[in-house]
Parts: sequence; C-alpha cells; structure tokens
Amino acid sequence: MLNQVGRKERRPKPCRLCHAEKNLVEAHIIPRHFYHSIRNSGIGFGAGELVPRIYAAGSNRKPKQCQSGIFDSNMLCADCDQKVIGPWDKYAQELFLRSFPKQLATSMRIPAFYCVDSFDYSRLKLFFLSVLWRSAVTEQEFFDQVDIQGSEEKIRRMLLEGNPGASEEFPVMAVRYEGPFSEVMISPLRADIDEARIYHFRVPRYGWFHQTNDAPIGREIEFFRVRPNKPLLIKSTRYDSTPGLKNLLRLQRDGKIPE
Repeated sequence: MLNQVGRKERRPKPCRLCHAEKNLVEAHIIPRHFYHSIRNSGIGFGAGELVPRIYAAGSNRKPKQCQSGIFDSNMLCADCDQKVIGPWDKYAQELFLRSFPKQLATSMRIPAFYCVDSFDYSRLKLFFLSVLWRSAVTEQEFFDQVDIQGSEEKIRRMLLEGNPGASEEFPVMAVRYEGPFSEVMISPLRADIDEARIYHFRVPRYGWFHQTNDAPIGREIEFFRVRPNKPLLIKSTRYDSTPGLKNLLRLQRDGKIPE
C-alpha cells in the first residue's frame, strides 16, 4: 500500500505485550541510558569518555561499541513501550545511575554491598521482569540464550497488570561491578545451579541475577533478593575476579567471540 507521497506504508503488526495490531516502534530491550552511563562522568559512577564493548556469546561477529543500545522494531507498540514499560525503565535508570549510594557497607559474614534505604519495590521489580520478558521475546541475536517459554505468558500478564509479584516469585538480585572490565557488556548467560535456572544480565558497571523457575532460591540470591519494605542491597564485586570474566575469556579462547 502506498501513501499520498508514494512511500510504502508499514502495516500494523500485533504488539507482543498488549496483542493489539498497531504500528510498532524501535523499542530498547535494555534502556539506552545504561549504555550512556560510562560516557558521562557526572552521572553515577561514570568514567569519562569510555564506550562499552558489547559481546554476543556464541557469535563470531566483532564486538561493537554501542552508544544507543540494542533495540527491536518488531516487539512493542508506542503505548506499551512508552506508557507501560517506559516508567519502569526511567525509574531503574534514575535509581542506579543518579541516586546510587557512594558508601560500601561491610560485614565479616557477607560480601560488601551498597544499601539503598528507600526504593520503590514495584517499579524496580517490574523493570527487571520487563527486561527478562523483552529479552525472551525479541529476535535479536544478543539475547538468544534467554528462554522462558514456560513463564513468558505469566510475566506478560504481570507486566500488563503492573503486578510485580512477591519477592520469592522470579527472585532477582542486583550487583555493582568495580574495577577493570566493569564496562564490558556480554549477552545474558544462563546458569543452572542445583535445580535453579538463573540468567545473568550485564550492563556497564551493573548486573543482576534473575531466577526463572520455582526451584529453591540459592543462598546468595536469597540474601540479596529485591524485597518490598526493606532496604535494597546491591552486592559489590570486582568483575576481573568473577566467573563472568572467566566465561568471557573462555568464549574468546573457543572462538565464540572475537578479541
């Protein structure tokens, strides 16, 4: 079909969230300001003019520098992107990139962590759930390892209803990465720990672990899991001492990602 100026019109497609047939928009899977954060030294823990290197596990394509993030133009309508998911994205960006505490808390029994005394559980949990859901339904290669078919419809309904669920339901913990390689971003990776299925999401300087099945919650996620009416505890760790960097180096050695 041609419009009055002779250009081909885009036919409406079903929105993956609301299922209405509408013109779809370029929707980010992970909010773009997380990619911007390390370019702007005045925001959060920014580090000058660095640009994150993005690696897709299992791909032989060169890592690319990314300033605008990864988006999908066949996923969401404008209303779902801007009015449903948009406020959660905005809240998470402001929380982590602008309102983040600068002082570490320490304990003899547990790893060092940052503590946010007051936060909005519903908006933050819905942000994490929305990234998990977007990563599962997108056709972007970067998110190929994310598979939540057994929970995809349930999470879709939770997002439409604005229902974050209990903290034990799809439990999630946040991490702040310090030191060398903390600006590197690798595609989400799945880990099966005992019976728990866990996805590790990375953005520059931050990450989170999201359990997607009903298995008993692991000890670390249990301690750091995002909870309502409690302070938000964010684990602090050096990325160059984590299994994540070892996995990155292994993937590079096996030729699944380039140098």
